[in-house]
Order: sequence, then C-alpha cells, then structure tokens
Amino acid sequence: PFIRSLERPPLATLAGIGILWLVLTVAFEFGFFHYVGGNSWESLLEQYDVTKGHLWPFVLAAVALAPFAWARRDTSP
Repeated sequence: PFIRSLERPPLATLAGIGILWLVLTVAFEFGFFHYVGGNSWESLLEQYDVTKGHLWPFVLAAVALAPFAWARRDTSP
C-alpha cells in the first residue's frame, strides 16, 4: 500500500539510482575480491568476457535497469 502511493520518479532519478547501484556493485566486487580474496585484476576483468560464457555483465545490466522496472510496475489496486 505505501509503495503504491509513491509517485514515479523522473527518468533522470531512475538512471542515477541504476548507475549508483551498478558502480557500488562493481566497486565492491573489485575491491573485495582483489584485496580480500587475493584475485588478480586480470582474473576479475575476465569475468566480464561474454564470449567465454561469463554471464556477469547481464547481472550488472539487470541491476542497472531494476529501477526502471520498478517504475513500470502496475499501480492499480
């Protein structure tokens, strides 16, 4: 009920939220898995190569587009 009462934010706000989530996710991934996990930068970057079957970039795309999906939700009672 409360969520349905919220107005849809402007597209610029949705884009900003999506970009923020994307940047925070990538920063955490690189920071944690390099400095704590001990992985090399090359092995971390390799996870972005879709030609090798890695799907992580699609997950990041979903994270970035999630605010737009939320804004398109059906608000009918």
